Amino acid sequence: MDNIILVTSPYHQRRVFETFKNSKKNCHLLYFAGGECLKTREMKAWVEDRLFALGADRDSTLIAIGGGALLDLIGFTAST
Repeated sequence: MDNIILVTSPYHQRRVFETFKNSKKNCHLLYFAGGECLKTREMKAWVEDRLFALGADRDSTLIAIGGGALLDLIGFTAST
Protein backbone atom coordinates (compact mmCIF):
# COMPACT_ATOMS: atom_id res chain seq x y z
CA MET A 1 0.00 0.00 0.00
CA ASP A 2 1.35 3.43 -0.89
CA ASN A 3 1.42 5.76 2.08
CA ILE A 4 2.56 9.34 2.49
CA ILE A 5 3.72 9.97 6.02
CA LEU A 6 4.28 13.61 6.85
CA VAL A 7 6.40 14.47 9.86
CA THR A 8 6.47 18.07 10.97
CA SER A 9 6.31 20.47 13.88
CA PRO A 10 3.03 21.85 15.20
CA TYR A 11 3.92 25.17 13.54
CA HIS A 12 3.71 23.63 10.04
CA GLN A 13 1.13 20.88 10.57
CA ARG A 14 -1.95 22.59 9.14
CA ARG A 15 -0.28 23.85 5.96
CA VAL A 16 1.47 20.56 5.37
CA PHE A 17 -1.67 18.48 5.82
CA GLU A 18 -3.77 20.81 3.64
CA THR A 19 -1.23 20.37 0.84
CA PHE A 20 -1.47 16.58 0.84
CA LYS A 21 -5.01 15.83 2.02
CA ASN A 22 -6.43 15.42 -1.49
CA SER A 23 -3.75 12.94 -2.50
CA LYS A 24 -4.87 9.65 -3.98
CA LYS A 25 -2.59 7.93 -1.47
CA ASN A 26 -3.09 7.32 2.22
CA CYS A 27 -1.81 10.40 3.98
CA HIS A 28 -0.80 10.34 7.66
CA LEU A 29 0.54 13.12 9.84
CA LEU A 30 3.01 12.86 12.72
CA TYR A 31 3.93 16.04 14.50
CA PHE A 32 5.90 17.01 17.55
CA ALA A 33 7.91 19.97 18.76
CA GLY A 34 11.51 20.21 17.62
CA GLY A 35 14.69 20.73 19.52
CA GLU A 36 17.87 18.90 20.34
CA CYS A 37 15.96 16.77 22.85
CA LEU A 38 14.62 14.77 19.86
CA LYS A 39 18.00 13.21 19.25
CA THR A 40 17.60 10.20 21.53
CA ARG A 41 17.23 6.46 21.07
CA GLU A 42 13.82 6.69 22.71
CA MET A 43 12.54 9.20 20.14
CA LYS A 44 13.90 7.10 17.28
CA ALA A 45 12.08 4.07 18.70
CA TRP A 46 8.90 6.15 19.11
CA VAL A 47 9.03 7.26 15.46
CA GLU A 48 9.69 3.69 14.30
CA ASP A 49 6.75 2.43 16.35
CA ARG A 50 4.46 5.04 14.78
CA LEU A 51 5.68 4.20 11.28
CA PHE A 52 5.03 0.49 11.81
CA ALA A 53 1.58 1.25 13.25
CA LEU A 54 0.77 3.27 10.11
CA GLY A 55 1.80 0.40 7.86
CA ALA A 56 4.92 2.06 6.50
CA ASP A 57 6.86 -0.12 4.10
CA ARG A 58 9.36 0.21 1.23
CA ASP A 59 6.71 1.84 -0.96
CA SER A 60 5.87 4.55 1.60
CA THR A 61 6.98 8.13 1.19
CA LEU A 62 8.32 9.83 4.31
CA ILE A 63 8.35 13.64 4.17
CA ALA A 64 9.84 15.70 6.99
CA ILE A 65 9.37 19.47 7.20
CA GLY A 66 10.77 21.43 10.08
CA GLY A 67 13.95 22.36 11.84
CA GLY A 68 17.35 20.72 12.00
CA ALA A 69 16.85 18.32 14.91
CA LEU A 70 13.53 17.02 13.53
CA LEU A 71 15.10 16.48 10.10
CA ASP A 72 18.12 14.78 11.69
CA LEU A 73 15.88 12.39 13.60
CA ILE A 74 13.65 11.51 10.65
CA GLY A 75 16.56 11.20 8.22
CA PHE A 76 18.43 8.90 10.58
CA THR A 77 15.32 6.82 11.28
CA ALA A 78 14.54 6.46 7.58
CA SER A 79 18.08 5.35 6.78
CA THR A 80 18.28 2.60 9.38
